Amino acid sequence: MGTSLALLAHPSSGKGRCLDYAHAFSQKAVNNGFTVTIVSEHTPEQSIEAIKSIRNEIDILVVIGGDGSLHIAIQAIANTDLPIYVIPMGTGNDFARTNNPLSTDIDMILHRLENEAPKKIDLGLISDEYNATWFGQVLSTGFDSLVNRRANNMSWIKGRIKYTVATLLELPKFKPIQYTIKLDGQVIQTRAMLVSVANGPTYGGGMKIVPDADRSDGLLDVMILKEVSKFELLRVFPKVFSGAHKSHRAVSFYRTKNFSLEAAALAYADGEFVGSLPISGEIRTHSLLTWEQ
Repeated sequence: MGTSLALLAHPSSGKGRCLDYAHAFSQKAVNNGFTVTIVSEHTPEQSIEAIKSIRNEIDILVVIGGDGSLHIAIQAIANTDLPIYVIPMGTGNDFARTNNPLSTDIDMILHRLENEAPKKIDLGLISDEYNATWFGQVLSTGFDSLVNRRANNMSWIKGRIKYTVATLLELPKFKPIQYTIKLDGQVIQTRAMLVSVANGPTYGGGMKIVPDADRSDGLLDVMILKEVSKFELLRVFPKVFSGAHKSHRAVSFYRTKNFSLEAAALAYADGEFVGSLPISGEIRTHSLLTWEQ
């Protein structure tokens, strides 16, 4: 009996493009000796439950989509031995950018799944008084979370440019936020434009918010952009595409195993809304099995 795959594809993602690709992938995979199940639910909750119901019966979970789809999948398989492969067909594709070549070539992917061994990486686990949520890439709060919210609502713009447009639309009304940040017992009180807690180096379609973040080092990387003028924010924020913001006088980096954030702000993780602050979290080492470049 061949390797058993489950393909996760939201039915309306990319106006049905992800599901069409899932059927093409399935046909080629079956022709190559795999067995395939397609999971195509309409809500995140339904998708999580569907994956949980079959995760002991499959060998690999293949996610067809972007970071939002990845975020859904890890809620069902974190801390298990079920490996995951992400095919980059979303807007940002930052998890796939770090772990896999940004390719949708089916033959290449099937070859990797058959011939390359997956490896364990870390995940972040965040919690508030109601929920616990896993994340693979970046937890963002402050200005960038507002940009994220705006970008998520801009279905009429595709690709990375939507984050640039969202930045320009959010900037005029944004005000610095007072934060209380706790990192492994260290307390930082500051007015800041944004605070990001990163497991992986990029978000927003390749923006290198924490360029040195390593998903296998057992630590979360925290970036704080302290209060600057709106003009300076507009000058600094685009630099995250190259990582050139690292040397800015208002930018600080920390590494931690545990964190908590208190502020009048929203939190997004892997580009998905997870709640309002206060929020806390930690690194969970070797909690996801996946393929690396």
